[in-house]
Order: sequence, then C-alpha cells, then structure tokens
Amino acid sequence: MLEVIIALSLAILLGNILAHKIRITPAIMLIFMGLVLALIPVHAMHEVREAGLPHT
Repeated sequence: MLEVIIALSLAILLGNILAHKIRITPAIMLIFMGLVLALIPVHAMHEVREAGLPHT
C-alpha cells in the first residue's frame, strides 16, 4: 500500500510541475500521468519496498 501512495504522490507532484513548464492545464497532465501509472505492472511497484522503506 505504501508503494501506491508514493507512486500517486510523485505522479501528482511531477504532473503539476510538468504542466506549468509545458503550459498546459494541470488536469490534462494528471490524466496523462494516471494513464502512465495504469500501464505499470503491479510487481514493479513492489520494487519500492526493496529500497529500504519501512514495512507496514
């Protein structure tokens, strides 16, 4: 669950930053980031745990 929270937080942060740099509406960029996250396999998210983050 922690890896999902981290991935969503990073997607929101990067989406907003990129939207302002590219000068498009942040909502469009966040939709695009959501689609990109949907393409990431679930097993790839578990690699975040291997980075030494605490287990819940």
